Amino acid sequence: MSTLNVLFPFRTDLGAGCAATALLTGGLFASMPFMASASPGITWSEPREVAAGEAFRGSWRMNDSDFRFVDDPSAAFADDGALGVVWADQAAQDLKFQLFGPDGRARLEEPVNVSNSPDVFSWMPRVGIDGDHVYVLWQEIVFSGGSHGGEAFFARSTDGGESFSEPVNLSETADGVGKGRLTENHWHNGSHDLIIGPDGTVHVAWTAFEGGLHYTRSEDGGETFAEPTRVAGDDELPARGPSLAADGEQVVMAWTVGEDPAADIRGSYSLDIWLYRGDYAE
Repeated sequence: MSTLNVLFPFRTDLGAGCAATALLTGGLFASMPFMASASPGITWSEPREVAAGEAFRGSWRMNDSDFRFVDDPSAAFADDGALGVVWADQAAQDLKFQLFGPDGRARLEEPVNVSNSPDVFSWMPRVGIDGDHVYVLWQEIVFSGGSHGGEAFFARSTDGGESFSEPVNLSETADGVGKGRLTENHWHNGSHDLIIGPDGTVHVAWTAFEGGLHYTRSEDGGETFAEPTRVAGDDELPARGPSLAADGEQVVMAWTVGEDPAADIRGSYSLDIWLYRGDYAE
């Protein structure tokens, strides 16, 4: 059986009950031991099971594949110290969300379905929480006519995760979104990111198998998004693995390059609009 566990750590110098960070483990890694020396001064609680699956993986047959396990967890803290966790239920081909209080108890009676697309695989979610708003970005294996399936989907909750809006396709392209190309025959999924800026702006980035790195944002709590901007990447040097950071008006993005033995790390930053692009490492 595959399981997702959540560990609630407590800083021994702050007293029990002060949640500091969270570590998620999934699939076969859920049963692996943790080294106590890796977290000096922090005592970890016993793992609490978030979800379980049959740990069965059949052959890849696109959306007809027989997968029966849980994985791909992502977590974010709410303002009151609660921890929101979203994960992929491969048997249901959907994403599920649960909210845990600082005491580790689930606040929602049942995990909430975020993606609601049981005929299409939804996986590799990213989650952010801002007040009562919960934002989730993920990769949906939609085939839109290109060589690879993949679109960037988004849903939000305005009631603390008790319900989610109808998912929205942010990318709407045939380029195979969420694919980070390593070579022509090798790539990784989940090549996207979501963060919430200090002003509440929702920032989203993704790459596609065809090479492009795209960015969009919402300034109205996830209700609408700007037209995506192509930041970098092409078929010759495809971008992959984007990571975002935001501080007020300034947005920073880092990514790496595929189809290149040197695997450069590149970065770009913006002061409301994109002003500069350059290599951070060669």
